[in-house]
This record gives sequence, C-alpha cells and structure tokens, in this order.
Amino acid sequence: MSNPGPLRALKYIHTALERELELLEADAMLALAGSVSFEDLSERFDWTGYVLDYHAKGEDIGVFGTVNDRMPHVATTFEDDHRVEETLREEMTTNLAAFGEGNASAGEAFARQCSQLLHTTVRHMNKEEALLVPLIEANFSMEEQGGMMGKMMGAFPEDFMAKGIPWVFKRLDSDTRVEYAKALQGAMPPAPFSMHMNGVEQALGASEWAPISEALQA
Repeated sequence: MSNPGPLRALKYIHTALERELELLEADAMLALAGSVSFEDLSERFDWTGYVLDYHAKGEDIGVFGTVNDRMPHVATTFEDDHRVEETLREEMTTNLAAFGEGNASAGEAFARQCSQLLHTTVRHMNKEEALLVPLIEANFSMEEQGGMMGKMMGAFPEDFMAKGIPWVFKRLDSDTRVEYAKALQGAMPPAPFSMHMNGVEQALGASEWAPISEALQA
C-alpha cells in the first residue's frame, strides 16, 4: 500500500470549489426570483471561474504533464474534463449577459448550467481523488510527487494565492481548516506561510482563527 502523498491536499481545494459551486447554483435560482442581484450573481460567477481557471492550469502544468511523460494518455481524460468545463462556462457567460439584459429564459438556462457545472466538476474532482492520486502514489516517488505539487503551486501568481488561500479556509469546516493549515505548514517555507496565515486570520476573524492558531502552536 502506498504512503499518503502531498497531492492528497487537493481535497481541500476540491471541497472549497464544491461549496462555491453550490453557492453559485443557489444564487442563480435566487436571482431568477429577484432575491439576489444580477451584480452579486455576476461577481460570484466571475470568482468561481477565476478559481477554476487557475486550478485547472495548475493541474495541467504540475500533474497531468508529468503523468503523461511516464504513462501516456492516462491523464487525457482529466484534461478533457477541464476543456468540457471551459466550454460550458463560455456558454454560461453568454447566457448570464443576456439575463442581465432582461432575457428571463437565458437566466433559466444559466441556472440549469450552474447545476450542470456543479455536477460535472464534482465528478471530475472525485475521479481525481479516487483514481488519479492513488495511481500517482503507486508509481511516482515522494520526491516526484512533491515536485508535481511544487509545479502546480508555481503556476499560481501571488495575487491568486493571496486571495485563494483565505477563500479556501472560509469554505472549510473548523476541523478541516486545521488539517489544511498543517498541510500548508509542511509544504511552505516559514515566511510565506506566516504571510498567508495572516491573510487567513484577517479573513476569518479572531474567533474562527483561534482554533487554527492553537493547533499550529501545539
């Protein structure tokens, strides 16, 4: 049985993405009823797309390319999932713009596509965790797996990291926040880790930050 590798930390990002997509789906339905503004819906859709784009870019660069070098075509199905998601979001962008101009049927189509995006993305992420990560752990050394994680994180610009890490923490429950903080502590040099934890503390507030701080100091 393979030892747990660093790519298992993907589950924290996946959990946050699933929650964000659930919120997008809910906001789309509320916007149809006039309970959420078009501006707020657009802002959430833009943020969700921003995160999905960089997450896919990180996996394409850091994981899939390395896997394909050793096991050609294994990662193709996962890369194809990313392209399907991108095409769907292009269609959603068109429908959302039409909804903003008063086209109710376009808004209904956008809401349906939010549900589709949620389910296709969650299926893709579950497939990665259940199939791809164990395959990598069985066929790549711990050093090679660490290299994949390093390449993936290296694909993220600093402004994305500064926004993205606090966002992940806000979408996790209290126990999982502690797990994620410890995973980051083990993966980052002390200085950037401290900087990002300051951002997390500001995003969560003192009461929600306290259990994380205590766990890191234990």
